[in-house]
Amino acid sequence: MTEQRSDADLLAAHVAGDGTAFEELVRRHRDRLWSVALRTTGDPEEASDALQDALISAYRRADQFRGDSAVTTWLHRIVVNASLDRLRRRSVRAAQP
Repeated sequence: MTEQRSDADLLAAHVAGDGTAFEELVRRHRDRLWSVALRTTGDPEEASDALQDALISAYRRADQFRGDSAVTTWLHRIVVNASLDRLRRRSVRAAQP
């Protein structure tokens, strides 16, 4: 049944308490989101961590989605931001002796 629901419907269902809606949303877009994280970080380990950070953030903040863009655009932006945050942290760590 979840296959027929739109991304926006799945996100709204997640916010309303549906325990499987976010899982389905991730399943639909995981490959694309992984590609974004990997392209942004250039490192599979950093990409994996960034994607995990991003999905946790999206899961927790789904109620803040305003609907001004597509859900995929929102997820993409969260993944890019999480990836850039990891790169910033890595560069700060590398600069300190």
